[in-house]
Amino acid sequence: MSGLARVATVVLVCAGAIGGGSRAGAAGTDPFSWAPVKTPPVLGASGRVFAASAGDSTGTRVVLYGGQPPGTSSAYGDTWVNDADGTWRPTCGSTAPGTTGACGPGLRDGHGLATAAGGVILYGGFAGDIGGSVPNGDTWRWNGVTWSRLCTSATCGPGPRALMAMAGNGTVGVMFGGLDGSSIANSTWVFNGTAWTEACGQAGVPCGPIGLASASMAWDGRQFVLFGGADLNGTGAPVDDTWTFNGHVWTKICGTSMGHACGPSARDLGAFAFAGNERSPRGAVLAEGGDIFGNGATQHIDRDAWLFDGARWSKLGPPWNGSSETFPNSGSPPAGPDPLLGLLGPKPALCEIVYIGAAVTHSANPPTLVEKTFVAGRAPWTPAKRNCEPVPAAPPGPVTTTVPARLPALIVAPVTARPTLPRTGSTAPAASGAIGIALVAIGALLARLRSGRGSRRSL
Repeated sequence: MSGLARVATVVLVCAGAIGGGSRAGAAGTDPFSWAPVKTPPVLGASGRVFAASAGDSTGTRVVLYGGQPPGTSSAYGDTWVNDADGTWRPTCGSTAPGTTGACGPGLRDGHGLATAAGGVILYGGFAGDIGGSVPNGDTWRWNGVTWSRLCTSATCGPGPRALMAMAGNGTVGVMFGGLDGSSIANSTWVFNGTAWTEACGQAGVPCGPIGLASASMAWDGRQFVLFGGADLNGTGAPVDDTWTFNGHVWTKICGTSMGHACGPSARDLGAFAFAGNERSPRGAVLAEGGDIFGNGATQHIDRDAWLFDGARWSKLGPPWNGSSETFPNSGSPPAGPDPLLGLLGPKPALCEIVYIGAAVTHSANPPTLVEKTFVAGRAPWTPAKRNCEPVPAAPPGPVTTTVPARLPALIVAPVTARPTLPRTGSTAPAASGAIGIALVAIGALLARLRSGRGSRRSL
């Protein structure tokens, strides 16, 4: 198959660990408490890959959409909501009684979700069989009850896109990079609740980050943060760079290419989400990820978690914290209760984050998976008390201002449009190299991108 070759499966795995509590990280005591939460059998029976999640505008719920069943070329087209009480509730597209009606976006994997004005937006992705067709380029909005389409692939702006980084802050959504159908994009687009505007990515308007796929993005309370991603225009190896985006320009914070590493190792497909609240309004948690697209003989998946506080990284100690899993490209990770890759969603009004994904229960080709859920919150948070604790009394001294628990809205105006720019902001690979994707997946091909040599191929 030419172009972006078919993908077997990649396991976006979350909370497979048994038990709760926090453990000390490398940088000191983990400020988060972690606890397992029940996952409904209809959601968790077979596991899913390439799904997407985001917190909603209330700050009390997390929305999950789609993904791919392991070992298949199909996709899910269902919507699940993790409510304020921590339970998962199907709303459409599910086999659960009463929720079998189709969701508007239909089958999707490799798509993105972000919280913007008016609700959670969904962009792009494949309609199953990742890499076997041109990605979608449409935008849908979830208002808490139903999906409605806002624009099509021809009218949205970014065009076809999959495996991109997306995040929102309740006012705007931001998208960076990803596969655009024949190459790797390095453009940045901002959605203001109504329309997409390209912020950078064309000649003369450089973004900063190189073209990346499966990078991780989150809002940290003041700015958007991008970490890692796979350099699919090169060897497919992941990077360890951290960038921040203020709605108009990117600023590089750290990374090996700058002369000093950030803390988290180079990785792609890491879960990343806002983890601030009224006591700690700044911060985003990054969990796991790995070298998924590289050309090496083996793959590795990191089993760790990190906190970005707006300026620097510190290591956390979730229950599954341990050494990375390394295994052959043609194999799959060993079975166990620990997660390998995952999805994160924020609930800032409840001072917690939700982690959902599949644990490998049987290592085979394809593997047997089961979805599991964890929640975490900053101490003194507990699963039995989900509301935010009041802000501790300030010591005598200057008067301080309490920051609201809701998602801050730093960016309140759309980025100035540049009508002379082309519709997409893609950067094509070098003429001597062609992009071909082969997912070296858990049980078949766990996602890796090969840099082809010879004539250019496209979808």
